[in-house]
Amino acid sequence: MSTINITPNKKLINCGICHQQFVDPRILPCSHTYCLRCIKQIASNHPEHFECPEHDGTIIPKNSIDTLKVNRTIRDLIELLNFSSGSILCGNCHAIASKYWCNNCTNSYCEQCSQRIHNMSAFQHHEPTILKEKSFELMLCEKHQDEKLKYWCLKCERSVCSDCLLNEHKDHQYELIYKIAKDFETKVNIDLSNIELSLNKNVNQTNTSIKTIKDEYELEKLMINDSMNFLQRIIDEHEQEILQKLRDIDINNNKLMENFKNHLINELYELELQKTTLEILSSNKDPIKLMHARPQFIDYINQRNYILQNLQLPTKHIHYIEGMDLVQYIRENILQCGRIIDGLKQPDKNIIYPNPQLEKLIGNNQTKYEWNFQKKILIDEDIKNIADALKTNTTLIKLNLSQCQIDDQGAQYLADVLKQNKTLISLYLHKNQISNYGVRFLADALIQNKTLTTLDLSHNNINDEGIQYLANMLQKNSKLTTLHLSQNQIGDKGIQYLANALQQNRTLNILHLSQNLIGDQGIQYLADALINNTALTTINLYWNDIGDIGAQSIAYAIENNRTLTTLYLSHNRIGNSGVEHFVNALRRNTTLTTLSFHENRIDQQTQNRIKNILKTKTQITIYW
Repeated sequence: MSTINITPNKKLINCGICHQQFVDPRILPCSHTYCLRCIKQIASNHPEHFECPEHDGTIIPKNSIDTLKVNRTIRDLIELLNFSSGSILCGNCHAIASKYWCNNCTNSYCEQCSQRIHNMSAFQHHEPTILKEKSFELMLCEKHQDEKLKYWCLKCERSVCSDCLLNEHKDHQYELIYKIAKDFETKVNIDLSNIELSLNKNVNQTNTSIKTIKDEYELEKLMINDSMNFLQRIIDEHEQEILQKLRDIDINNNKLMENFKNHLINELYELELQKTTLEILSSNKDPIKLMHARPQFIDYINQRNYILQNLQLPTKHIHYIEGMDLVQYIRENILQCGRIIDGLKQPDKNIIYPNPQLEKLIGNNQTKYEWNFQKKILIDEDIKNIADALKTNTTLIKLNLSQCQIDDQGAQYLADVLKQNKTLISLYLHKNQISNYGVRFLADALIQNKTLTTLDLSHNNINDEGIQYLANMLQKNSKLTTLHLSQNQIGDKGIQYLANALQQNRTLNILHLSQNLIGDQGIQYLADALINNTALTTINLYWNDIGDIGAQSIAYAIENNRTLTTLYLSHNRIGNSGVEHFVNALRRNTTLTTLSFHENRIDQQTQNRIKNILKTKTQITIYW
């Protein structure tokens, strides 16, 4: 086996504390990774809690260190790198690096173990060779011991020998394994390069937006200071108030963009892991290992391509400064000058905004039960007109405003009418431009509203902060039964807020959280809530970042939950060990009827075995 000289980015494999290669890498709740021993060393200097070494504000209890999840991607990358560089532990003592390879034993040994074993009379005829000089050889077929696995069956997606092609795989299409592995390597390289180009483009756009926000802040700050200096002795206190509000908005805007940028950087980091893994596998010249890694690469590429197709720059918090031109003329009204309208500019009530088509549409539908404005481009004044019409309407029960480019101002208009409306049951706001600010207005309104049962906020710009507003609402609202939050930017912290609310909520039945940023820690919070929750019947967690640890948490919850009937876990990172936890859980569970696992990392053998174990559970359908 020849050694491969590959030097990946040190940031990928080196701990930020000890600056050495990771040993037992663990992930903090803020997603930063360090060696377990380094984390314990940092924690030893604090009594009960300690902060992430990056000083990002994340606080970790000392008693939870051993439960931190392993960064499997980094751990596997280091193991693969060590294997490729020849740093393989002896197959006998498992303590010293191997020096020799024995074809007869099919094992590698350190020098001491090799001498001891091959001095035995039974093994003296073996001919061990220097491990570094061992070249790759195709494996022998288990069924046909004199034939090597030279081919790849396209139908069965497995390596086969010549005799296999004449028997079990007769009439199946096949390719030489070297050729198909090379073709796959080329395709993955191209796909990874395209993803890298797209991510870099988005990072550049984000940097440009951050600079624009900063420039706007500086210009507005200068305008405020120049104006207020004219009457400085009178307006000092007022000026400071305005500047503080402006700074708050600037911080929110930068935080929004920085969060988006960090998400892109994390994607670039994950991309670097994939590229390095591919480089190592390619350098090994072992097509079987490469093809075995094929599902992981395809899953990563499909997920990232889908994410990039729907990626859009967050909408920044717009604000306006009014009254600065009045400072020189209206001394007695000085306290009214320089008002910063917090994100949403109130329209001039004396200006009449005409939209004859919309007014006609509203007029013709006054007595109907459903209004559908889906995919119509509506500005804030259009939403205000719709909201005004709802104030006097007593028949409408369903309002569809999906894909209408509604922003936070439009959300506020709708929130104002929801506080007094007594007939609307369903409100669909899918794929708009509503951020945390708009969600705050809607959540506050639903605390008062007594009729709305369905709210769709999927595919907007909502992150953990916005979820906190909704969670507070769910603790007080007793009517909402269906909540759509898919395709947003919800992470583990947001799920923690939501889980705390679900501990108390007794009415929400259906919760959609697909295509977000939920990891194993977030699933742990949700699983804890499910143990006590007696209302939820359907949860959609399709296409998140759930691994085997998260699968274990949710399986335990299912074992104890008695109301959930449908659970979607497709397109995650659940492997064979993760799905094993569901076996005992499903044996005890008597309510779950639908469970989906397709597009995870569960092999066919494991699927078949679990199907056989659960064949008597006829009330449940599992999609593999």
